[in-house]
Amino acid sequence: LLLQHRADLAIVSEAEPLNGISYRPLFAYEMVGICAEDHPLADKDIWEAEDFIDETLITYPVPDEMLDLPKKVLLPKGINPPRRHSELTIAIIQLVASKRGIAALPY
Repeated sequence: LLLQHRADLAIVSEAEPLNGISYRPLFAYEMVGICAEDHPLADKDIWEAEDFIDETLITYPVPDEMLDLPKKVLLPKGINPPRRHSELTIAIIQLVASKRGIAALPY
């Protein structure tokens, strides 16, 4: 619609480079890694992709292309840890607290 001059503004989830189209973020968010209190990663300030290699990653049950951590951090480095899924944020937190995996959630 923008390219056809039928719209002045579009809100999109991904910026696809197009000639004549300018992208501006609506908002920003931070991903925060969560793990059990006594997990080795608990004392690490910044987690790196390699930190997920030997871990079970707990995520929402959606395709990887909808999750920033796998899409932008893990898969580009060839890291695809085993997964466990939950639809509820509180359930993800409980799974992490019970040492069944680690997660990264928006802050």
